[in-house]
Amino acid sequence: METLVATVLIVIVFLVASLLMNSIFQNTVRNSTTALEDRLTEIQYQWHHGAVPPDYGEEWGDWEILLRRQQGRAGEQIVLRAVHLETDETVIRILGDD
Repeated sequence: METLVATVLIVIVFLVASLLMNSIFQNTVRNSTTALEDRLTEIQYQWHHGAVPPDYGEEWGDWEILLRRQQGRAGEQIVLRAVHLETDETVIRILGDD
């Protein structure tokens, strides 16, 4: 009888641990912006080399990416903004003239 109880407890502990690890992994994958950061770096590189106009926009997966001129404290700035279409999460980069 004790063996059966111990076996059930071990199975329950491993089941809970498995569900917890699965949830953590899914959240990590879902909230990862690594691919987006790579795309923003690519657009930034293209802008620096004149391959992308200063008023540029595209939809990339679930993200809307916009490159716009804006007035800032230090004068005119180029802002690269990505907005997730479902969650409204925003990633912003301010590009310099270097």
